[in-house]
Amino acid sequence: MAGEKRKAEEIIEKEEVKNNKNKEEATDSESESEDEEVNEIIDVDFEFFDPQPQDFYGYKILLKQIFGNDHEYINLSDLADLVLSQPLLGSSVKVQSEDPKKEDPYAMLSVLNMQEHKDKESIKQIKKYLNDRLTKKPVSLKKLNAFLNDESKPVGILLNERLINMPPQVVPPMFRMLLEEIQWAIEDKEPYEFAYYMIISKLYKMVESKVDKDENAPQTSVKKSKKAKIEKINPEDLNKVFYFQPEDEIIEKYSVLKVDFRMAKATNTDSKRTFYDYGIDPFRRVLVFPADKLQTITDEISELLKEPDNNKQ
Repeated sequence: MAGEKRKAEEIIEKEEVKNNKNKEEATDSESESEDEEVNEIIDVDFEFFDPQPQDFYGYKILLKQIFGNDHEYINLSDLADLVLSQPLLGSSVKVQSEDPKKEDPYAMLSVLNMQEHKDKESIKQIKKYLNDRLTKKPVSLKKLNAFLNDESKPVGILLNERLINMPPQVVPPMFRMLLEEIQWAIEDKEPYEFAYYMIISKLYKMVESKVDKDENAPQTSVKKSKKAKIEKINPEDLNKVFYFQPEDEIIEKYSVLKVDFRMAKATNTDSKRTFYDYGIDPFRRVLVFPADKLQTITDEISELLKEPDNNKQ
């Protein structure tokens, strides 16, 4: 099934992507710059493809996002090569064009057998990385290693990633196709009959900014004039946990193991402040769920992220 995937059925047509831009117009030296909000609607058609060799660098960029600042602990080239070595399993999403080979993937979904590839450098590094990050949570770490080291019950690591601002409506088709492809692979006696799936999920908390409390701190990129449009945080949302990708919340519901960890290379919470009066504190969560729940999870993701009626033609 190399090349384009079910274009007629699975294409997400004319997805409206709204970008808010601030335009400053200077009048004279004594006047303040004013922010004018401009809504721009861009029509984009997306297509789904099997993993292809020319996507190597695009896949590396997407895989890098999973591990954040800690990506240097993982050989992403090796990991991307593993994904590309399975040309009949998994999907990428690209902008529709006359020559898709020249387009970079904007989203990807794939799965790797942790036991089958246990001797591959990137898989060994992922296991070591998780062990290093979870040393202070020995009970959860013991459970995780029990899953990963049981040769009789293979674990598939789901690699689900997309660029920021990518419409989440591309996710359900990728999960539905992955389910079909896994079933076809099992029928062909390939090593994809998993007992469990594991995913490294991205989360964050909204925290109070440290910059605003430090009078001697340098000014941030946000200019707080009377004209500035800064989004205020609801105090009730402070320290509440949010998923970067909403489908992970459904996966959590069916998980038999859930454990959080901080990345080794901390992120400055105020580095994420652009149009908000609060900081973002990111972290990661390992989720492990039974393989027989993937169909239910896919159905719920499809319902959660279904295309709005006003976008259907």
